[in-house]
Amino acid sequence: MEEVLKNDEEKFTEAAAASSAESANEMTGGIDNSKLKTAPVLAFLFGAFGIHNFMLKQYGRGLAHIAIQFICVVFLDLAIMGLFACDNIHSELCVNNNFLNSLSPILLISCGVLWIANCIWAMAEGAQILQSKE
Repeated sequence: MEEVLKNDEEKFTEAAAASSAESANEMTGGIDNSKLKTAPVLAFLFGAFGIHNFMLKQYGRGLAHIAIQFICVVFLDLAIMGLFACDNIHSELCVNNNFLNSLSPILLISCGVLWIANCIWAMAEGAQILQSKE
């Protein structure tokens, strides 16, 4: 009975190790070692822009990072316009001043949450690249 349990445990451990190695190598398959040294640094420094993904030829992920950053910049711009741009001096230029003022806190919060999530995603990818080098 104990021998059967040991065999099952060994099989489970081997399967878990293989699964972990496959997921780490999935991100960096076929990439030369010099790029694998540079990509984690780029992921930690500029990961929110997806530069490391373009280096690893993962263009979809890179474009997703850029799209998220673009959305964050647009939200931040709208929030700042709502908070500061519509004052008494230029009130004739402001259309729907109350609407933009009421949306500003929501835009700021959503921009912050989205940007933080994008940065965490990039850090996780950087850690995954580091793991795959081992």
